This record gives sequence, C-alpha cells and structure tokens, in this order.
Amino acid sequence: TQWDLPARKCQAECVPQSSLMSCGPPVCEALRLVTAPWAGARNMLRLVLPEGMEKITESVKHTVRLSGASFPLPPGGFMPTRMAGELRPRGSEQMPQPRVSYIESVGALPYATVAVSGGILALDGGNQPFESEVKNSLYLKFRLASALHSGRDGRAVIDILLPGGYTVHSADAAPPDLLTLQQAAAEVQGPQVRGELTGGAWSCDGRQCRFTLDSYATVYPGSIVVHFVVDNPSLPLKLSESSNRWAVAVQGPGDASHVVSLAAQTLDQDSREESLFLPAAAVLGRLTLVSLTPSQFWAGASQSLARVFFRTQQRSEAPSLIRLSALAGGFAFKALCSVEDLPQEHYRPRQGILSLGQSAGQEPPPTVLQRLPTVTACNGRLAADESSLNTEMGVLPSAAEISVAGPLEELTAYGFGIEVLHLSSFAPQPGTGFFLATFMDAGSGDWKLLDKTELAVPLLEATAADEYPSYGIYMDDAGPDTLTVTVANMLPYALTSQTSPLVVLLRPPVVSASRWQTVSWRVLAPTTYVWDFQSDKGFYFRQEDVPGTTVDLPIVKKPQPPRVGPLNILVFHGADEDPVRGWSSNATYGFKAAVQVPTETPRHAVNEWVVEWGFDKSVLSERAAAALTKAQEVRAIHSFHVWGIGGNIQGQSSEILVQFAMTTEVPQTAGAVQLESPPGFIFDENCVAFAPSGSYLPFEPIPVGVDCVSTPQGLQQQPLITIRPVDAKLPPGMWCFVLACFLPSEVTGAAEPGSFIIRTFTSYAMEG
Repeated sequence: TQWDLPARKCQAECVPQSSLMSCGPPVCEALRLVTAPWAGARNMLRLVLPEGMEKITESVKHTVRLSGASFPLPPGGFMPTRMAGELRPRGSEQMPQPRVSYIESVGALPYATVAVSGGILALDGGNQPFESEVKNSLYLKFRLASALHSGRDGRAVIDILLPGGYTVHSADAAPPDLLTLQQAAAEVQGPQVRGELTGGAWSCDGRQCRFTLDSYATVYPGSIVVHFVVDNPSLPLKLSESSNRWAVAVQGPGDASHVVSLAAQTLDQDSREESLFLPAAAVLGRLTLVSLTPSQFWAGASQSLARVFFRTQQRSEAPSLIRLSALAGGFAFKALCSVEDLPQEHYRPRQGILSLGQSAGQEPPPTVLQRLPTVTACNGRLAADESSLNTEMGVLPSAAEISVAGPLEELTAYGFGIEVLHLSSFAPQPGTGFFLATFMDAGSGDWKLLDKTELAVPLLEATAADEYPSYGIYMDDAGPDTLTVTVANMLPYALTSQTSPLVVLLRPPVVSASRWQTVSWRVLAPTTYVWDFQSDKGFYFRQEDVPGTTVDLPIVKKPQPPRVGPLNILVFHGADEDPVRGWSSNATYGFKAAVQVPTETPRHAVNEWVVEWGFDKSVLSERAAAALTKAQEVRAIHSFHVWGIGGNIQGQSSEILVQFAMTTEVPQTAGAVQLESPPGFIFDENCVAFAPSGSYLPFEPIPVGVDCVSTPQGLQQQPLITIRPVDAKLPPGMWCFVLACFLPSEVTGAAEPGSFIIRTFTSYAMEG
C-alpha cells in the first residue's frame, strides 16, 4: 500500500534471454487493488506480454524492466518486501474461474530508506531551557512513512539520535494533556494525534535512545509522541544551527531473513505545523550581569527612567530584538516607547594593550559596557501571559520590544535607558518582576529566542537572591537630599589594603507614621563595594559621633556587616528599631562605617547608593520610601591602552601610543605620571611625550606642557618614564601621548607579552 503509481501508461521493457530470441514491449497499466468502497492507491501493475514473445518455459526466462517517471518508488520508503505476482492466460479477464499461477519474488528483496517527519512540541516541555540544566523534558512527535515489523525474532528497532551535547536519561509515552497536540487538533478540527510505542522497550545511552520491538510487533505509519528526560548541552544551541537537529533511524528484517539497517533521517519539519512542531529545541543562553535600576522609586511618579544592564551569551545576527517584560502587575510601558543611551561614563573604552602586551590589572571584558546598536523601533506589547492589563490609565503594554539594526555580539555587556510607568496595582510576589530576553531574526518576521534571564532582573546584582529581586515602588516621595553618602578616601582597597571611612546621612520623607514604625531598611553600596567594619567599634550612629546629623539613628542594635555575599548590602531589621525615638521627616539621621573601595568605578551597573525603607513588604501601602544618590568616582586609572603605531621589527625604531583616563588631577611640577615599560624597550633619557598626529577620541592630547625623563630600573633595566606637568596641573580626563622608542631585540611571544604599568603621583614620594 506504500506504492501509488501514476495513472498514465507506464513504460515497460522486455529483455529476451538471448539475442536470438524475441520479446517485444509489453503493455503496462497501473491499477487500484482496492476499488470500493474507498478508492485506494494505484499499487498494482497489469502487464500484457507481447504476442510475438518467445514462450516462457522452465528453460526460457525473459526479463521485464520497469523504470523512469512512470514507475517512481514510494516517497516514504519501505522495508525489504517480497513482490507477489499472478499469471493469467490472455483473454481470461472475463472467465469466472480462470487458470491462474501465483509466485513470490526470490533472491535480493527491494527496499528504500524509510522517510521520517516530525518535530519538537513547541508548547510543551522545555521546563529547563538553559545550557547545562538537567532533567529537562522534551516531547518529540515523529512519523514513520512505512510500517516496521519485528519478525519472529524481534529484531526491529527505532533509534532516536539527539543533537550533540545532550544526555538522555529516559524515554516514555507522552501524557494525554499536551497543549501542542490540543492546539494542532483544534486547527484541523480533528482528534489528537498521539500514538504510543508499545510492544517493546526503551533503552538510552548518551544522546541516543533505542526502542526494541517485541517479537511479531509492528509499528504502523502514523504519528508517535515520545517524552524524553534529558540533560542539556553545556553550551547554547540556536534553533537555526545545522548541528541542532534530531535524527531517526530504523532497522529490521522486513520480509528478508536478515536485518537491514537504514540510514538515519534528519527530522523533516512539516511546514503546515511549523509554529507548533519545531525542528529542534533551542538551548538558551543566560543573560548575566543583569540589573535594572530606576531613577525614581515613588509610586506617585508618572514615570521613571530604568537603567538596564545585561551581558549576552550568544551572538544574534542583524537585526536583533530585545524584549523587556514587567510581570509584577505594577509597571507598564508606553505604546511607543523610547530608548536612550546611558551617561558617557558608562561607555568607556576597553582597557588593554594590543601588539605589545597587557596592562596590569586588566579588567575582564564583561565589565566593558557597549551601547546598543542603532535602535530602529520601540513598541509596547502585551506580555504573553497578560492578555489584558487594565490599569487606572487604561490598557497599557506590559512589555517593551526594542528593535535594533545591528547584531548583539556574544559575551558582551550592554546598557540602555527606557521609561517605565508606575501603577498603583503594584504588588510584588515571588516569581514576578522584570524579565529580559534577546531574539534573532529567523526571516519573515519570525523571531527566535536566544538568551534570557533565568530569574527576574534584580534592582542590583546584590538583590538577585531576594524573593522579589526587581525594583519596587514606594509610597512616600523621597527628595534629592534624602540620602547623602561621603567616602573619605576613594583609593582602591587593593592598593591601600585599608578600608575607607564613610558617612551616610538620611532625611526620611515620613508622611504616614504607621508605615515607618519598626520598618526594616537597607543601604546598598554600588556593585563591587564591600561593607567592612567592626560592629562594636567601627559603626557609629549617635548625633555626637556623626557630623551633619540632628538626632541619633533610631536603632537599639548595631547592624552586622555581611560576611557572605552579597557584600554590598547593609540591613537594619525592624525588630532592632528604637520605637521611642522612631523616624521623623524634620530630622537628619546618619551613621559612620567603612567600606572596601573597588579597583575601579562600577560601569556595568549604576554607580549609585540606594536606601530602601520597607523593602521587605509586599503591600504597597506598607512600603515607606526609597532614594538614590550618585557615588564618587574611584581614584583609579582606567581605559589604559598601549598601541604600537610605528614599525614592528625587533630592535628597530618605532613609536607607541599611550592612552589613559584619570579621575583625579596630577599637581604641577610635584606630581607625575609614570609609565613602567617591559624589559627590552629603549627610550631616550630625555624623552618627549608628544601629541599624536591623528584623532583618537575620546582620548585627547595632554593639554599642558610636560617634562619627560626615562631611567632604567632593576636588574632587567626596565625603562621607567616619568612625565611631570610643568606649566599647569594635569586635570582629570582621558588623555593620550606618543613616545619614540626602540623595540626589544628579542621577539616576545604572543602568549606571554610584557606588561606596561601606569601610575599617577601627587609627589614622587606619595602615590595619588
């Protein structure tokens, strides 16, 4: 029944046993074996042998050859099959009982590779979609185009081969309540197609599962759905990757006496159901270094600028799409939203030394923030699981889709700003918040998911483990003077090995005293800071000990600095509040403590301090207030580059371009910029730091006159170049200069480059 021959006359050729015999072309016609009550396929041939043919006897045998377009093989293939035939005398069609001879084919049996189609159920499974996740459920629907018989000895098997990287734990029958099958059945107004494999057993090893049929068992053509429990690959797999495909292979005897193994067939997706059955499951990458920090926490603010940060795992081809969804019920976006760049200080150049070496303490690439590619559109959308978001302002989008013209590069950090609307319906619950995802264009407006956040996007990285990690809104309006933080020494802890004292001043906007009673609150330092003090003698909260305060901080117990991550959150529990003093809107509170200053100013998150009163409350009326204030810049050189811009022949003259950025000034004459070179470089003792001939924005030539001296240092005679401002101080900024030199006479291996180190000094005896 696999055969369905064309209705037109078929072409047949009779080849005589020898050239001395005659055998003309027979008349060939394709007929239906089953004609009523259904019209079956044309799977029977009628051959009328020529009258002038040499008679067939025990010793005379002719060959009838069928081929060409009139005799196509079944497109679905078939297992080894015997062909049956009957021989009737000419003119016997009308005889009631004609004399008929029957025969079956012998020798080699014909077969064709069995076709397989199907796909992964799009609306079911995928409960663990990320790379390296375990015990993920996937549902595969596939269809064999031909029947598979096991025979007496049970030698038929079906092999399912998953894409590389998967490990299969088990395979079994699918449940009856799968959404994909229900949707597919609704579209065709027919029953669910959910065949099961019975009469056999599954076994799985590595990325392959095998179903072995019992003796005399048969798998007939039709759709089969199988449930697999798998461990995902350790790396993401895009849906479009050719390596991300499933394959099915069958083997069995058919009518033969031995087993025939047919080649594995990559699943051929049915275009009619491509939205419901996918050629594979995309293994998602994780967006990391994510945070979303508002410019305003007040519930009464009509909108707030959300500063969004994330790092991709996979590259998306241009164009790309970013979707930011608010699933907390208290936020929305404009129908025509707008996206803007963050302040320039976030997008500083990548630090590193190319061609000649590395800078000391070179930062890891993830912290180098990039602007989004050109934004072509920003549109509000209803989130998938919120078909209607009715608010006091009407139906508003709960998701923003940002279309960008260029690709999003892999392992790259991005930052942008977008307006978020505050709604009075805010009610934080576990599992809700903001969620971020990236998509790639699969053509014809079909966007395929690449990377996304596994959990809600946190306010800062430090709040990622909270029950509700995203930012929330608060009842009372905090003004710009609500929070003030002053750190005494902004030199990095890695340089000084000393914590830096700080003073935190608080002017709470108390409106309703009830929500300020025994309220839990916290102060979040910028990302990468560390609270580090001794609670018994390193924390002060009395008015006489904290300059700028008017009353004591209303606590009866000092907070403990965090000992396990996150280390930049200092929590004050409501149970430790002094109920007698309490909080007042006309008072200034504060405390003194200490922190470890990071090696550089955070760029991949906001460089701001945050205070939240009532952060642990899930009812908006009990959430008191929150405020932010900008943090100081870390006194550290950043964006340090050394480039070779001259020749690169060993031992020959060349030029190097030095680029660096400072946050503090270098005093005139007494101060200095020092550049320590790797061994082998030679600079003139009275060197000249001159401006480059071209533009290297955002770096500018040093704007003041300088004096340059090179002196050898240490056993290896490493050059130490000292550059002193002579006619004015060198202000903070992004500067560059060029030095002439001779390159090392020995070639430096690319794997072990030398290191340039740059420092600034307020004087020759004190580093600044």
